[in-house]
Amino acid sequence: MTPDVLTAHLDDPLSDVRDLLLEENISAVPVVDDRDRICGVVTETDLLRCGPLDGRAIREVMSTAALRVTLDTPLPVVVALMTATGTRRAFVTDDQARALGVVSALDIVKWVASRAGYETSTTSPLELWQRRFARAAGRVAGAN
Repeated sequence: MTPDVLTAHLDDPLSDVRDLLLEENISAVPVVDDRDRICGVVTETDLLRCGPLDGRAIREVMSTAALRVTLDTPLPVVVALMTATGTRRAFVTDDQARALGVVSALDIVKWVASRAGYETSTTSPLELWQRRFARAAGRVAGAN
């Protein structure tokens, strides 16, 4: 699990989420309400599919199907839920649905690799992600 989850608020501008994803080299951010409860998720794919971001709020494009688990959820159950729902992350929450952490597909791969005796690295250059995002945005713009 990765602790200290970055979050976005329902009414934040989509451009702020785009900037956060790029700056932090992450692919999604949980969306919280006024009580800091997770009520959805915005992914890089959501941003690519929604068209122009200017003047739009997160609530317009977020998915309300954010996968949530607790600290007590066994890892095999987390993996089964992620597989069944096709999600690449599960947000770990307390009993009030507030974010405590996130378990990503990469976290699971690193855990498996460490169990097999391999060392893993979390280094992923921001420039590669930005290029991938720009290429995908170009494909979406060219489709219109």
